[in-house]
Amino acid sequence: MEQMINVVFCMDSNYTQHAAAALVSLLMHNKPSELKIFIVSSQISKEDSGRLKAVADRFNTEFDFRYLDKKTLPKLKKHLHMTEATYYRLLLPELLTEINKVIYLDSDTLIETNLHELWNTDLENFGVAGYDEEKDFQTQRLDLEPDFYINAGILVINLSFWRENSISLKCFDWLKKNPDKNLLLDQDAINSVLKFKKTRIGLKWNLGPASFEDRKILENYPERILHFGAPIKPWHKCYDFDLQDLYRKYISYTPWKNLFKPAEPCNVAQASLVANQYYYKNNFYEACLYYNQAIQFRIQVKLLESKLLLEVINGGHRHFNNYDFFSACEHYRACMEFWGYPLTYDLDIYKIPGIVENMF
Repeated sequence: MEQMINVVFCMDSNYTQHAAAALVSLLMHNKPSELKIFIVSSQISKEDSGRLKAVADRFNTEFDFRYLDKKTLPKLKKHLHMTEATYYRLLLPELLTEINKVIYLDSDTLIETNLHELWNTDLENFGVAGYDEEKDFQTQRLDLEPDFYINAGILVINLSFWRENSISLKCFDWLKKNPDKNLLLDQDAINSVLKFKKTRIGLKWNLGPASFEDRKILENYPERILHFGAPIKPWHKCYDFDLQDLYRKYISYTPWKNLFKPAEPCNVAQASLVANQYYYKNNFYEACLYYNQAIQFRIQVKLLESKLLLEVINGGHRHFNNYDFFSACEHYRACMEFWGYPLTYDLDIYKIPGIVENMF
């Protein structure tokens, strides 16, 4: 067994800041002297490279940068928020030739636990270990049954197994031959090519708070890896404020601390969710601003249905101008309810129609 815990992040320029937060969380919960951290990328600006080095210096460690030429990648499919950087993990056996095992971590993670237990996952006769999503539709879609389907955001990879069995080549070949089955890109390829050659890791290693209700689950796992794998992330304004504070905590230890500004809502559903959170925190002024933004998004797409609705909105404006922000909120919330948008935020946000529209 290799003595150091090998960890790798793959990223492009879009995720450098978020990877920095992940790196800080990793280094705060593990001894830097026990980690060998690799950063794989095709493009990181000189400025961002300097910022990442500053993170390493803060923890008295170093990052091993490995650069690849993205021109060497075949032309591959992209999907939603997933860019070509997602495929970089398929190249790890060739990029990290000096090691035989590595923990792969997505850049949209926060590591709030020691990795020794994860590192000691038994990979004998297995190519990879990952969290079983326990979703029948995934195993059926890819004809995996009775095998299971893992999430590829956090993996323990047996690099020796991959080299000996040409897994990288087989994954790229699968992607080329299965464009219709390939919905989740390299994650689908890994699951298909390594059928019956995967083993499981526990939920604590891949907790995905994709909706506000998931926050309740996190209370059971104080030591965990958070994986923000869904399209809406902690750096979006419409994410759960309390979970976003975790991200802010780790960013505050990086050179990005004064640069972080959550992405503003880009549709009516997102703006109303932000407003709802402010409303339930009794910040009625900010709630008014975002309810009004939601109304403007709505009006841009559809005309107002009646004069009565216009009077309700104008009534809200009058209350706002008189500094009665609570009453203004009630007017605006009546509009949101009329249009069918929820008035709470403690729900599965991905069930709200249009929540990810205009994001990509």
